[in-house]
Amino acid sequence: MEKHNGAPGPSELDSLLVMLQSLRCAPGGGPLLAQLESGGKIRGALTALIERAFVAFIKNALDRYTRTAPADPTTRLKLKMIDHRLEKVITALRVRQPAPELRDAAALEQHLIALLWAVRQPNGSGAPARAAAETTDDKLKPLQQTLEAQFDKIIYANLDSIAALGSIEQTLRRVQPGEIEEWREILRDAAREVIDDYRALGDNLQQARACFKELSRQVTPTRLAGAKLGEDRESLLRRMEAEMRRAQRYRHPLSLALLGPDHIEDIRHLVGADAAREVLRYYLENVASCARAYDTVASCNPHKLVWLLPGADTDQGVRALRKAQERITTAHYHYAGRLRPLPTFSAGVVAYTPGDDSAHLLARAETLVAHAARSGPSRIEWEKRRARFSPSPER
Repeated sequence: MEKHNGAPGPSELDSLLVMLQSLRCAPGGGPLLAQLESGGKIRGALTALIERAFVAFIKNALDRYTRTAPADPTTRLKLKMIDHRLEKVITALRVRQPAPELRDAAALEQHLIALLWAVRQPNGSGAPARAAAETTDDKLKPLQQTLEAQFDKIIYANLDSIAALGSIEQTLRRVQPGEIEEWREILRDAAREVIDDYRALGDNLQQARACFKELSRQVTPTRLAGAKLGEDRESLLRRMEAEMRRAQRYRHPLSLALLGPDHIEDIRHLVGADAAREVLRYYLENVASCARAYDTVASCNPHKLVWLLPGADTDQGVRALRKAQERITTAHYHYAGRLRPLPTFSAGVVAYTPGDDSAHLLARAETLVAHAARSGPSRIEWEKRRARFSPSPER
């Protein structure tokens, strides 16, 4: 195993401790050395605890290797001998109880083991590693890097909070009754920092969860029934005419919802046109996931989506949009290596009435959605009238 030479060796540390002993007779030297001796005990306890954690880490890693190791007799014999020696080491360490200076030593040991597992493995330089890297989808790399960074933040923030809480506990145990007022402000500030760290930890967990969901979505893309991005206006109008003829023939209601992300122009100007297109693409996927199999969800211009709802009146169309709003509030889009929350949307819902043509129906919806956008973000406007069909001719 590789040894690190950055830390001072035992002889250097021993010579330093001998030099410190020369201060024992100096003014204030006795309390200083007593404090250093207490620290030395803590150091010894921590060293023993690190040994226990490292041995547990070895056993876990060895167990994983054993489950996938080759079945040849030589390897199996080596593993059996190593396991026998490892059990002796574990037994010897189990006899040495943790020092009383370390409270919750078991919890600290588990965190040390987790920290050992969190260390990244160096990338191999062989041909298989290069081949695997070449076959990785480039679209997933930014998501993977973001997820790794979030988990790194979570792990180290948790360890920092544990260390801060341990310091607070040690201070409270040693403070004298008359000194509590002197420590009050310091301890309160330290506790506030821990609380802020845990709040930030919660934010990091939420971002990691969103990134993981997006990574899963990229690996297993959702099949979107009737969803099309960038469909030209003429094709959309033809689809609308077909649904309107079907509604007229079977005397069924037909609603059209037009929705657009709020502040999409700000995103286009401040972040970029590509970011605005990404927002619309994610909108299409999230709205289509709320749609029924026979609905149609498509883009009708660079910043708006059309949602055709056969068999639904405007009240049902509004309920469908409310469901989509709930989905959007928890969704994110990934752009330039960052997860960003999707903006809210404003929408208008109109109902088909006999005599409407597709352009007129779409124009009424555009008027409503423009009014909704002016009224404020996340607004939905809809027509109150209902379709009235003339008696159908006898077939």
